[in-house]
Amino acid sequence: MNTDAAPAVEICYAMKLFLIPVLFLLPTVILAQGGKPDPAKLVREVRYSQAEQSYDLTGKLEKGRLKIPFKMSMIEELSMIRFRFTNPTQIISLVLKDNRYELTEQVAGQKPKELAQSRYGENIRGTDVTYEDISQRFLYWPKPKLVGEEKLRITVLRDTWVVRLDNPRRLGPYGVVKIWIDKESKALLQVEGFDWEGRKIKRFEVINVQKDQEFGMWLLEKMRVETIDHKGNRKEKTYMAMDKPVKRK
Repeated sequence: MNTDAAPAVEICYAMKLFLIPVLFLLPTVILAQGGKPDPAKLVREVRYSQAEQSYDLTGKLEKGRLKIPFKMSMIEELSMIRFRFTNPTQIISLVLKDNRYELTEQVAGQKPKELAQSRYGENIRGTDVTYEDISQRFLYWPKPKLVGEEKLRITVLRDTWVVRLDNPRRLGPYGVVKIWIDKESKALLQVEGFDWEGRKIKRFEVINVQKDQEFGMWLLEKMRVETIDHKGNRKEKTYMAMDKPVKRK
């Protein structure tokens, strides 16, 4: 049941997640033969694209009447992004460790525990965002394939690389994930998840960004997360809106 008073989550992870590409960085991808990037290197840049600054900002998740405010902090010294919502306290952490990840959960002051893989498909706080989406396990799947280029209109027209990732194990809701990577910033601008029968079931789309002069970077303003039924209809959707960041002292 939707309510305006939402329970809180604190989400911390040591990589920049596509759901919150708040600061679009400008790394350089070494191009392979033919002027196209090596997809493995391209995905690796996405994994490691972190804001080398400390800042705080507020935002909210919206789904119908459900409105979930939160505060996000980027902590440079910990290479961590943290989301704070209201009670009950829950901490979900994704830590990057030598080309692998560790996804843990901490509830009500208890010690953190590894999140059970059977829970990866669960929705978070009644939204269309799941633990699978938070973990971004697909960014660690082997042998990514560059499948094309496409222009996306995100406030302005953006050039993107399109990469396909195939799940090497029958684990989680996605058998295939396609990602659209901004050629300039290397941020994820769009993601589509497909089930094990090849049907599209989830779509993430950045719908508004702005260039911030103080940070000298592109800032996320709004993202749409859609759940899609087996007939291809957009069944549910959640919006994520972000305010301007404030540098941490």
